[in-house]
Amino acid sequence: MKTTKWFLATAIAVLAVGCSDGSAAEEAYSSTGGDKTASVGKESGSVTKLISNPTPSMKRDVVKTGSLTVQVDKIDEAERKARELTESAGGRVDQVESTDLAGPSAVINMTLRIPVKNYESVMEKLESLGARLAKQVSVTDVTEKVVDMDARIKTMQAQEEVVRNMLKKSNNLSDSLTINNDLTRIRGEIESVQAQRKSLGGQAAYSTLELKLTQKATAYAVASTDPNWLQTSWASAWGAGTGVFRVLISIFLWLVVFSPIWIIGGLSMRAFIRWVQKDAPASGVSEGQRPA
Repeated sequence: MKTTKWFLATAIAVLAVGCSDGSAAEEAYSSTGGDKTASVGKESGSVTKLISNPTPSMKRDVVKTGSLTVQVDKIDEAERKARELTESAGGRVDQVESTDLAGPSAVINMTLRIPVKNYESVMEKLESLGARLAKQVSVTDVTEKVVDMDARIKTMQAQEEVVRNMLKKSNNLSDSLTINNDLTRIRGEIESVQAQRKSLGGQAAYSTLELKLTQKATAYAVASTDPNWLQTSWASAWGAGTGVFRVLISIFLWLVVFSPIWIIGGLSMRAFIRWVQKDAPASGVSEGQRPA
């Protein structure tokens, strides 16, 4: 009987949405009439629907993601300016990756997190660092998702409060264990939705921009950025020579391993040629060997 009441109370728990006092929910639990339960379900559905439908005038939550490729004259200076522009706008640099910084094709990839209100202005300033090669921006409205998550959290918190009160009043060990398990499950669901809500809110507050800086290739840039060009060239030549030597050694080893096959084949071919020449009739006699 108590287990049946527990399931009925779980269905009615949404009555506590928006109510700080859990006494109203407990009164709903004590009234297990079928008509009242249906009425409560309709009322809670209306409340949830009202919360999950934002009005047009409310603040919109949007997630912006974009990528920008800029070719610059001095890549180190451009990286410094990009960092300064991001931080002065209230953003941050999450990740930096670079390749071939000492060569003519230096590349720096930066992951920037910029406040959504300053996103466009910062992107325009980053474009002015050099020649824009590529640009892409996408915008996703997550307002309804945020509102729905807030409503779910509020509903589950109210349900959690009802279950806690039931656990306090329970005198049966079996019912207490069942209620405690459900309480743990509800708490886990609340924390999961709260984590998703926090992540989504962070994405809406700080937009992501993947910035790629490429070095404009010039002869001066190669000479000035690679002081060890002689050592690099020697290492490259030595590596190429070593590669050729390895190829020749590999060919020699293949010949040694398969020597029984090609030696026997060669000897057989030679014997066959001699046998053909031996049995062939003389085609003619030389002029000096003819009788007088």
